[in-house]
Amino acid sequence: MTKEMKVLKRTEYSGVMIYVMNYGNMFQYLFPYDGEIIQDHMFLKPKSIWGRIIGLFGSPVYTEEEMDFAIEVMLSGAMRSIETIQWMRSEELKDVPAGR
Repeated sequence: MTKEMKVLKRTEYSGVMIYVMNYGNMFQYLFPYDGEIIQDHMFLKPKSIWGRIIGLFGSPVYTEEEMDFAIEVMLSGAMRSIETIQWMRSEELKDVPAGR
């Protein structure tokens, strides 16, 4: 059995496209911003012992609630990252002297 990266959710926030993905027990978000790819990830084990055992031989088995939780955590992190980047860029512009 092979593991594969799955796109769980694709959504737009503040003009930026966010991708939430899953590979085994790793959940990841990424989004393009000003020519760079911004990403972060987390590892989440299934609560069920059977989900963990199955994960040893293939992809872990998550309940719908666990998948929704992981997606929401990743989206929240991505949105916060976008807001932080946009805030930092606006602060940089305030520091530029007038006439430049």
